[in-house]
Amino acid sequence: RIGVSKVDSSRMIGGLQDNATAVWEGTLAWRRGIGGDGCCAQISPSQTDTMYGSAQYLYINRSTNKGVSWLYAAPPANNSAFNGPFLLAPSNPKIIYAGGDVVYKSTNAGSLWTAMNNGSVINGDPVLSIAVSYTNPDSVYVTTAPTLYSAAVFISTNGGASWTNITGTLPDRYPVDISVDPHNSSIVYVAFSGFGTSHLYRSVKGGNSWTDIGQALPDVPTSAVCIDPFNSSTLYVGNDLGVYY
Repeated sequence: RIGVSKVDSSRMIGGLQDNATAVWEGTLAWRRGIGGDGCCAQISPSQTDTMYGSAQYLYINRSTNKGVSWLYAAPPANNSAFNGPFLLAPSNPKIIYAGGDVVYKSTNAGSLWTAMNNGSVINGDPVLSIAVSYTNPDSVYVTTAPTLYSAAVFISTNGGASWTNITGTLPDRYPVDISVDPHNSSIVYVAFSGFGTSHLYRSVKGGNSWTDIGQALPDVPTSAVCIDPFNSSTLYVGNDLGVYY
């Protein structure tokens, strides 16, 4: 996941496998920082100079000067995926969720972290993706990898204090991306990797039921679903063949 400024179209940050994290400011050259394998990255929607980058296994760093210098801002070590996800709450970017087999939450921009769900794992598998309501920072969706158990999707309506399994009829494939509608937190999309099933599903009931909307897409690993913030009926889906609209 890359980070793009909400107010400055010439500012972006993203991770490069084996090649650190890079910041773009509208020029041909990118600036690199942090080191290691570049992974998940974010820019604060309210303070464009504040950005976050990470290396493998949720090694998160924060910069308040456009990525010129960095401070360690990672949660305690836990069983995260190699490209462990974290996400700033759109309505309150000081709230950050980070996912391993335990979901951690910070309410002060990554300075301190709390293990949610009473410090217990969600289901024992690492979190692959996170989506947070645009209007309510306590409304959170996560997906988990089918490592020890089947692939799963969970929702929390109390800021991660507890989780409900909403997987339902979704396939047992890697749910590598999840996105929530900017205008309706009950509408959510999940993209699946793998082969042999559909790769895109939608719920309009907060995960209480799911509809397959990916039948017209090719049966190839699908890694991203993005909702147009100005027209939420418009979707962009990325897979091994390209980008679909």
